[in-house]
Amino acid sequence: RAWVPAVPCGGEAIDEPVQLQERYAEIESGARIEDEPCVVVGRIVSKRDAGKKLSFMDIIQDGTRVQVLSEEAFYVGVPEDETDATPRQQFRAMHRTLRRGDVIAVEGFPGKSGKGELSVIPRRVHLLAPCAHNLPEALDDPDTRYRQRYLDLLVNPRVRLVARARAKMVGFLRSYLDEDGFVEVETPILTALAGGA
Repeated sequence: RAWVPAVPCGGEAIDEPVQLQERYAEIESGARIEDEPCVVVGRIVSKRDAGKKLSFMDIIQDGTRVQVLSEEAFYVGVPEDETDATPRQQFRAMHRTLRRGDVIAVEGFPGKSGKGELSVIPRRVHLLAPCAHNLPEALDDPDTRYRQRYLDLLVNPRVRLVARARAKMVGFLRSYLDEDGFVEVETPILTALAGGA
């Protein structure tokens, strides 16, 4: 995976998917807005090739799905003085190498697919964190779900929503009681002695 730059160029601000969807909801199907750059970051949850020059990826950023419509014609890649590969070679290598679970940064511009779905058309893709193991499509085994909680949170969106809701509720309750002068104390439950099993 050495062909992908490890850090996004220039330190551009990352665009929020919800704001992109609101801002560009009215553009026509097939439109490209090349003069408005954007940067999105997320984990690849699906990848579909539509030939050698076109590929689709869905990434999740902050719980919101963003489609990346990758066209060879718009891909510029990293400058040729930093690599021996042409943009065309970089484009093909990128799509051979990236896989589900990788965290990527996409520098590009907004547009809509032929079916009217808002997409980001990349000029460059940066691999931020490769996924060392293949992610399963679904995770139904209760034993695996409880023993590998991180995997359950990655694969099942509903579990992720429940975990976020629980964290918000606990945070709210904690701050509410803290404002009223309560002190949080951890106490042993059922027995005063530490037990092992």
